[in-house]
Amino acid sequence: MKKKLLAVMPMIMLVATPLTMGVSTVDAAPKANSQTVVAKSETRPTLRIGSHSSYVKNLQQSLKDVKYHTSVDGIFGSKTQTMVKQFQSDHNLSPDGIVGPLTWAALDQNKVERQQFTVDDAIAFGQKKLGQNIVFSGDGRLVKDSKKQSYYRLKGANKDWMDEGGSGTIGWFHIYKDGRVVEDISRHSVFNLDAETIKNLEKGIIKGTPLRLDNDIKMSDVERIWGKPNEHFDHEDIQTYVYTIENQNFIINEDEMKEIYTIQVELDYSKAEILEIMGKPTQPGNIFIYEKENYIIQFEKFNNKWRLILRKK
Repeated sequence: MKKKLLAVMPMIMLVATPLTMGVSTVDAAPKANSQTVVAKSETRPTLRIGSHSSYVKNLQQSLKDVKYHTSVDGIFGSKTQTMVKQFQSDHNLSPDGIVGPLTWAALDQNKVERQQFTVDDAIAFGQKKLGQNIVFSGDGRLVKDSKKQSYYRLKGANKDWMDEGGSGTIGWFHIYKDGRVVEDISRHSVFNLDAETIKNLEKGIIKGTPLRLDNDIKMSDVERIWGKPNEHFDHEDIQTYVYTIENQNFIINEDEMKEIYTIQVELDYSKAEILEIMGKPTQPGNIFIYEKENYIIQFEKFNNKWRLILRKK
């Protein structure tokens, strides 16, 4: 009987062995998991503007879940298309506004990654790197860089500066899952609105430039540092000079006495950002006016772009 059992056991082993031979359980599991998101996305239809169905409703809810806010009504309108394009741009996909397998898969993956790496995690990394007195804010979107690494894009502000009445902004940062905190230099320009800049404006000074109204500088003083202006407009009694420095325009107005009386700076800021940074204007209206002791700080829109105007009282 023992001999029979011994003869049978090798046969069982031979039958069972091919089921796992050459494939470890560690290698096999990721293959199945990596196909799950793609397989799921391929079962859903391609959606575009004009589509209306329960799938559109699912899409809209998914967009909201990952902080691309749109209504959840099952109708693929222009707002939904805009959010889709933004999501695609933020995830290295062609921003065509059409939701196919790649966009479905990216949405699914984003939901998973947000659970693994939350905004609170990113803020903790940021404060560990920059200090506990730095507060962070942002749109809460988890986006990808050119190397397909995910990060949160957050604005950092110094609480001490905020307590003094300013915005406290110190910059924008990309915060990654591995703890890296990288400053977003793409938002840099010669002139940025931050707490220190505002303090200088109140003194008649354009921080980071040779432009100031507090000590009667002349155009010759500006030219010694910046050279000749890019453009010059002669309006008889008034002369206007335009400098373009790192894609940012600075406009200087000089009166008939050769005195600079206003300085203008084109800004890459939205209305909401200006109000958040500057606070409530002294005079309400479409033009934001902030009256200080000796100077008036004004924000006005020209050709769909906001412009700072600094002038003496």
